[in-house]
Amino acid sequence: SPNHGWNCRVAAVSLRALERWCTATDLSLPQIKHICAKHQVNFVSIISDALYSDSDLVVEAMAELLDVCIPVDSEHIVSKERMTQARYIMEVDEDAFRSISPGDLYRIEAKEMEAVLGELVIAVGL
Repeated sequence: SPNHGWNCRVAAVSLRALERWCTATDLSLPQIKHICAKHQVNFVSIISDALYSDSDLVVEAMAELLDVCIPVDSEHIVSKERMTQARYIMEVDEDAFRSISPGDLYRIEAKEMEAVLGELVIAVGL
C-alpha cells in the first residue's frame, strides 16, 4: 500500500538520522538505550520492530546503525566525547565522574552491550 511505502521511508530516514547522530557524537548502543529510557522510549522494542521490517531500506538503515553502535574490536578506545556523553547520561558532576576511567567505561559498556544484544535476540525470537 502507499502508506506502507511511506512508513518504511520515514522509518529508514529516522534510523539513518540516528546513525548519523551516533557517528557524530560517538554514542554506543547502551548509551542510546539509556537516553531513550529517560524519555520513556523502549529502544529495544523499536529496534526489534525495525528488524522485522520487509523493507530493504529499513533493514539496511538498521544494519548501518548497528554497525556504528556496536564496536567489533576489543581494543575500542573510549573517546573523550563518549566519556562526556556518559557523564551527562549518568547525571553526575565532573568531580564525581573523575573516578571513572575510559577503561572502566569500556568494561561497563561491554557488559551493558551484552545485555542489550541479549534483549534484542529475545525480542526478535532468534
